Amino acid sequence: MQPNHVTVFLTAQSWGSARTYNCYLSALKSVALNAWRNKQIDLDHFQRIKSLKQRRVFRAPSGRAISSEESASLIKSLEANSLRTVRNRAIFYLMLGCGLRRAEVCELKVKQVSLKNRSAKIIGKGNKERTIYFPNAVLDVLKIWFEFRQLNKNEIDAGFVFGRIDNKQRLHLDIALDPSSVTRIIEKLVAETENLEGRLTPHDLRRTFATRLISKNVDIVEVQKLMGHASVATTGNYVRKDEENLRKAAEKADL
Repeated sequence: MQPNHVTVFLTAQSWGSARTYNCYLSALKSVALNAWRNKQIDLDHFQRIKSLKQRRVFRAPSGRAISSEESASLIKSLEANSLRTVRNRAIFYLMLGCGLRRAEVCELKVKQVSLKNRSAKIIGKGNKERTIYFPNAVLDVLKIWFEFRQLNKNEIDAGFVFGRIDNKQRLHLDIALDPSSVTRIIEKLVAETENLEGRLTPHDLRRTFATRLISKNVDIVEVQKLMGHASVATTGNYVRKDEENLRKAAEKADL
């Protein structure tokens, strides 16, 4: 494996995007590293391959943060007191008010929640544990949902907080929701809500949580801990505050 082999290969291809180019270059560098470790190429060749630069690429961050008006409209669509709606309302409040990932909502168990302490222990990505705290609105909705759980079971068990509801309106608390079910819940909610602009994903609720805390001058390190991120930089990628500021700035332009 020679450095010129890598450069000839890279220049001979019609790359659809810079991301694809960078992906292939990264793979070739990994091959070169292993080849050097196995003494199949010398150090000079490896370093020359390693020094090849990736193509610079920047894309606007995906997703969005919803406005207060939009979240109010979504909440209004969750006012019914049916079993399914009360469950979905609690899921929505947890994601928007506490920044939970959809998988974290699905895997949340009763033993992890303390209504008395207004908190829950969350096991997130990488099996990392963090504590989240319930705002008053989230706490009230969760209490209502726990009452529904008790009414639909002979006793409160130690199962999942949110179980599956079958077509006969029976609640199965020993079966965790699938993350795709949470996506469908949000999609259905969006379809039933008026005055909602654009698409909305479960992760947009998590972005909204981060954006609103930062806009209220909450320390980004505290936001990082609440969201369970490994670094502050990751938390910063979730914030959509600048987009809203740019929108407001653009509206001040004179024609």
